[in-house]
Amino acid sequence: MKKNRFLTIVIVTNIGFILLQIHKHNKVTELLYEKQRLEQQLETINKESNELKQELCALQDRQNVKKYAQKNLQMSAIRLAQMKKITDSNES
Repeated sequence: MKKNRFLTIVIVTNIGFILLQIHKHNKVTELLYEKQRLEQQLETINKESNELKQELCALQDRQNVKKYAQKNLQMSAIRLAQMKKITDSNES
């Protein structure tokens, strides 16, 4: 009787350990997929960041700013002769 009970306990314990190993393996697989998804997301975000930095540098370029001002804002370059000195009326 004791022998059968001991054998039953050993078998149930082994089945429990097997189920725990299966659960562990499934969890590791799930986490690896999650890690891969997050790495792909990070790569996409880094690409977008680099593209935005390049776009910002291009927009801050003096020549591009000048072209934008002349084309979209109808601004034109002024000559030195067109400049006038503004003085304070309180000064003597």
